[in-house]
Amino acid sequence: MRTLIATYISRIDPHLAVKLIQTDHDFRSTLSPVAQQAEAIVGAIRQYEIENFWRKPAGIELEDNERFAGEMFANAKPLIPSTKLWQIVSRMPKGALLHVHSSAILQFETIFNILLDTDGIVLTSSQDVSTELGAENATIAFTHVTNLAADSKVANVSIESPYYEPGTKVPAVYAAESFSGGRPAFIQFLMSKVAVTREDVLRHDLGVDEIWRKFQSCFDPAGSTMTYEPVIRKTYQSVFNAWVDDGITWVELRSGGSAKLVPEGKDTPDPDLDFWIRVLLDELHKFQATEKGKNLWGVRIIWADYRGLSPTNLMGSKSWALLLILT
Repeated sequence: MRTLIATYISRIDPHLAVKLIQTDHDFRSTLSPVAQQAEAIVGAIRQYEIENFWRKPAGIELEDNERFAGEMFANAKPLIPSTKLWQIVSRMPKGALLHVHSSAILQFETIFNILLDTDGIVLTSSQDVSTELGAENATIAFTHVTNLAADSKVANVSIESPYYEPGTKVPAVYAAESFSGGRPAFIQFLMSKVAVTREDVLRHDLGVDEIWRKFQSCFDPAGSTMTYEPVIRKTYQSVFNAWVDDGITWVELRSGGSAKLVPEGKDTPDPDLDFWIRVLLDELHKFQATEKGKNLWGVRIIWADYRGLSPTNLMGSKSWALLLILT
């Protein structure tokens, strides 16, 4: 009916007709006076920034310095925090975070620092990174070794050395200290293994398949960062704090248990696929017991595992098909 009315009105006032068929028309038309005033203020700020902050033309051969509203996110991201609109959005209550994967719940810089500060964490590389090509193609993975001295595959050798043998376990702290540029440069190198960089995004000439290959190459290194119990416990506490700081009170976390969790002080995963859920529940209750934690109502786990897993693997978890609410 609304569409028919809009069609008729379009002959008289096209702009009014468009407003009538907008999906948020009913919501906007019933806003309180205060909400209408707030919407007008935010809308004015948004339009001002479109015209004065984002509209920055550049000269010939300086196109990379040009910016505009709606440009690629990779280019806009460093600038967004300095806008008035972002300051407003960052202070608004968010309510629920309804779709987030466990491998993307926290900035990886934080996770890498947690790894480097955790005893017994080692890394392996599929090849040495002594050359630019080697650094680009190498696959990095993390694991835990209880007794470093007793493991014959552990060695204090820089992954930048041409003598590094693929698969050799290197203590994470030594890998960082021996890396050119030290720990900050090492973390930036690790970031290139788990994140799609600005340079990757801008290479449209390589086609959609190339960016998807890059995306897929991030999954295994990213997943290996959160397989040891002490690391994931610290990660949960960090992300709970970040959620509350951002005004989030309820989260739906998509995750699965096929990547088993290694208990503290152990080198092999716990065979119980529900172990990581108990760890999450434990950390959630600890956080909710704090004054700040009262603002996080709960976390819902949506079991989302790899499609290629066999039914036997999935059935190894008592929660394999459940929608769990942790409160």
